[in-house]
Amino acid sequence: MESVLRPFGSMFLSPPHFSEASKPELELRIRERVEAIEKQQPQYHPIYGFSESMPSYRINLLERNCNFVRSHFENVIQKRQIRILDVGCNCGFASFSLSETLPNVVGLEIMPDHLDLCRMLASYNNSTARFYDCNIVDVIEQGEDDLESVDAVLLFNVVHQLIFRYGLSYTKAFMARLVSRVDVVFVELAKREDYISHGKDHLLPWEPDEVFADCNDLEVTRLTSEPRPLYLLRRKRARFGSIEIEPTQIGFSDNFEEKISRKYYTGGKDFVKLYRFNDYQGPGDFRNEVKALLRMRDSGFAPVITDWLATPSFAAVKMSAVRGTMLREALPRFKTDTDRRRAALEILRIAHATQRRVGYHNDMAPHNLIVAADGRIVLVDFEQATAAPVIDPFGVLLWTLHDLWVGRPVSYEKSVFKSLWLEAGQSRSNPANYPEFGQVSLDETMSALVSDARIAETWDGFLNTWTKQLASKLDRDGA
Repeated sequence: MESVLRPFGSMFLSPPHFSEASKPELELRIRERVEAIEKQQPQYHPIYGFSESMPSYRINLLERNCNFVRSHFENVIQKRQIRILDVGCNCGFASFSLSETLPNVVGLEIMPDHLDLCRMLASYNNSTARFYDCNIVDVIEQGEDDLESVDAVLLFNVVHQLIFRYGLSYTKAFMARLVSRVDVVFVELAKREDYISHGKDHLLPWEPDEVFADCNDLEVTRLTSEPRPLYLLRRKRARFGSIEIEPTQIGFSDNFEEKISRKYYTGGKDFVKLYRFNDYQGPGDFRNEVKALLRMRDSGFAPVITDWLATPSFAAVKMSAVRGTMLREALPRFKTDTDRRRAALEILRIAHATQRRVGYHNDMAPHNLIVAADGRIVLVDFEQATAAPVIDPFGVLLWTLHDLWVGRPVSYEKSVFKSLWLEAGQSRSNPANYPEFGQVSLDETMSALVSDARIAETWDGFLNTWTKQLASKLDRDGA
């Protein structure tokens, strides 16, 4: 079986390797493969989710390692956004265990019998874990990797094997290259005394963590020492071509769909947004965002873009960090009608400036408006910004103003504005009928929000169109 060099991003989005064999047939094949592996290394490899598996003295160690990984990512809302690469996964125990709570795990294994067993166990246990025949050293050496598509690398029981095969100097250089490209690496290291009986102890360093000696800008934490030390390696400086940031906070997209992959780095006055491309999503959103941010650069209503970069597998844009609270979470701050009118007027100014400079933001929702620490309201996330309307830009804007007015977040799906928009025949399937900006009305109460003389002419359509319809709907909804 030849190693297949595939971009890691594709591995994470490929479907699991499910067998068409029946359950009894799978059990028979698994049993035969387990027995063959057991003869080679008795009581060594734990087998996940198979009742006839043999005892293993590594199972407690692997469970300990997995618990540390789970703990590290426990605060991420959408766990499927986290991409974990389990290098040298053997029979897949760690991959299977982690995939129960962190479903986007890929195991790499170059031993055919072990890889075949992993795939059969994935089918048998209906696991989301995926497994590939891939030597990560070869992939990186040949420049075929896209490590920006990986959030964490697991090297459990692997590094000493690299030393035996390639030597300590090469392994130290390899580790330096790896940790400079991945945010988090978990490393279980062997001790010299573990390999006295194998006659290989002299090949290992006196201090296990000597393998990190060539790594720069690295935070090394020894999580535990016995029976083998486990380390957490975190890079202090993230680099994407010319873009650099020293992150104090790393976030993931809240999108339930893992095909939409975003990562967010905040450090000091800077913010970097990482887009990870795949067969399902190309660079279009990245281009929209860069173009819009450049046009909004001196508006005062958006982050200030400072750098951007695109490659075939990922893109990054660097901008000023906006520290504050999402509008949907800040709604209780606006306690009086005056507070709400002032905030709504600011949102309308932002919408007007965006329309003049960019076109349509298309997603001016409460989660994309930030109430900054200095009280300003700033618009973020210009991925959907286009010259033409998409989906329902006016309905989303009105939804935002409605939430502000009633002081509580209401999902757009349940918003009166969506049904109103559909009744008016303005839908994505009929974009030619979309009204020009300013031809959508607020209800009579909200019309006071646009009375400011500086924008009254621009927004006069708000005062004349759909007023009665919208007012009656707002009344029925208790607004």
